[in-house]
Amino acid sequence: MKSFLNGDKMYDMLPIKQSTAENVENLLRKAIITGRLGLGERLVEREVSKQLGVSITPVRQAIQRLSEEGLVDIVPYTGNSVVRVDKTMIRNVSDARILVEVYASSHAYKNLVDDNPSVLMDIIEHTVTAYEHSNDIYEVICHDVLFHETIVSGACNKVLIDMWNVVKSRMMLLQYYEKIHRGFSIDEFVDNHKEIAIALKEQKGEDVFVECVRSSLERGWVLKDSVISNDQSEIG
Repeated sequence: MKSFLNGDKMYDMLPIKQSTAENVENLLRKAIITGRLGLGERLVEREVSKQLGVSITPVRQAIQRLSEEGLVDIVPYTGNSVVRVDKTMIRNVSDARILVEVYASSHAYKNLVDDNPSVLMDIIEHTVTAYEHSNDIYEVICHDVLFHETIVSGACNKVLIDMWNVVKSRMMLLQYYEKIHRGFSIDEFVDNHKEIAIALKEQKGEDVFVECVRSSLERGWVLKDSVISNDQSEIG
């Protein structure tokens, strides 16, 4: 298993005394999403613990957590490996997002308007500024998550939030893969989110806001699905 830590700012800033399962989890998650650990690659607990300088226990706990997020496959008596991506996964993640986020947006609209109707536009502007300084696609994806998480959280329904969290990491993996292989433009990120943010900021009404969310998510599925050719069933 190759090293997945070279040049990782998160690891450089990580105090050794804080190298808990949560920190191991964050490092592995980023390595998987950004492709430092390739799709289908074996995850050998002992090698991971050696790279990070921690015991087996936090590594095992982190891998278990990432398995629950859908980023790691755990096969008894065979070993652990990074998940592979196929059309079924893309469709399942996209369907789940549309189901949860569209429903949540209808309940979140009034709450977001009452709290801060500019919140989504502020996230877009902050994302653009951050990308101009870092050129870090992973950071853009984290802001993308924050954008949609803000909508789901606005519904004030813990079960909806829990459902959305189930697909969040897989969503990030698909987004990074798509952006790397199809090309990335910060202008495209803005275009895919601005309509939603404007509908909220200008208080165009719940129906308009919900339809903007639905339209954005459906466009996103088409883009991700198009990354895989018709005769290719699996990525990686």
